[in-house]
Amino acid sequence: MKIGIVTFHRADNFGAMLQAVALRQKLSDLGHEVFFVDYWPDDHKAFYNPRRIINSLFKHPISFAHEIVKKVCVYPIAVKRKKRFTDFAKKYIMPYLATTAESLDAVIYGSDQIWARFSFLNGGKFDRFYFADNEIRSARHISYAASMGSTKVDDDERRFLASVLKKFEKISVREADMIPLVKETSGLQAELVCDPTLLLPSAEWRKLLDVKNIINEPYALFYEMQLGCFDRSAMRQFCKERSLKLITITAFLSLNTLVSDELGVVGPEEFISLIANADFVFTSSFHGLAFSIIFERQFLCSYKEKGERAKTLLNAVGLESRMLPVRARFKAGEIKNIDYTSIGSKMDDYRKSSLKFLQTI
Repeated sequence: MKIGIVTFHRADNFGAMLQAVALRQKLSDLGHEVFFVDYWPDDHKAFYNPRRIINSLFKHPISFAHEIVKKVCVYPIAVKRKKRFTDFAKKYIMPYLATTAESLDAVIYGSDQIWARFSFLNGGKFDRFYFADNEIRSARHISYAASMGSTKVDDDERRFLASVLKKFEKISVREADMIPLVKETSGLQAELVCDPTLLLPSAEWRKLLDVKNIINEPYALFYEMQLGCFDRSAMRQFCKERSLKLITITAFLSLNTLVSDELGVVGPEEFISLIANADFVFTSSFHGLAFSIIFERQFLCSYKEKGERAKTLLNAVGLESRMLPVRARFKAGEIKNIDYTSIGSKMDDYRKSSLKFLQTI
């Protein structure tokens, strides 16, 4: 079949790009001709444009001096980082684009938070396009691991969901708490499936991408997506006790990138490489967690918000204890190593049940 994927395929975000590539790869492995439907709203383009760092100075000219210095200093790193994402997209995304006017046998919506309400996207409202309310020429609309982030909805949003979810032939979601919401608003039964990144075991990721060792010494990786989830002094003490160098990458660049062990110029392939070769991973990112499990790394995770997707994954593989409360104190001696022998079999079962959903399309 000729299948189109509707997702955040152009986002300069590690998880967004990698989940898009993983879903296309798995559908291709199943024998389909697969494309990314190239829908990318202007507000999304603006959000990922490095120039917004400088443009914000003109919108807020009374900014404090240190804010101006920070934005000017960080801008060159943001440009280099943008190039890493652009180069990755040219290789793994751009050759497989389809227009919204093309005729397709089926359209798959997902994964990632395509059903979320972002303040910078569509005025903080649901984007109808991601709910199959669009001009794409296809009789079949299916969601795979679609995510909403927060399932708290008001009455107007419930009515919206009731009207658009019925456009889908089949619905699968990434978080367990979305299943009752789909049922309540539309009367439809959603299936729980894994994020596309988890469809590919580590061997397949190594075959698909250039996964290599970037840091030539034992290290712990801290991937900070949500600020303030981890007690940094506890992390530093942990690394000291285990003789590990602490390497940090963040979703948002800051002056720390210039004066610490924070890596700024990192693209999707470097991101996977850093996780795959880490001795330990601390993360407040869902995809940081996902790839830690894929590459069987020792890890801890913590989330201030949107932790349901992490809980769903951790429950599926029996690793609930690896999620810490926000800014929890911990000691190296208290953190036992994960035995991935049993975890691997649970991950295989989770992967197979999710793959079965795709095989029935």
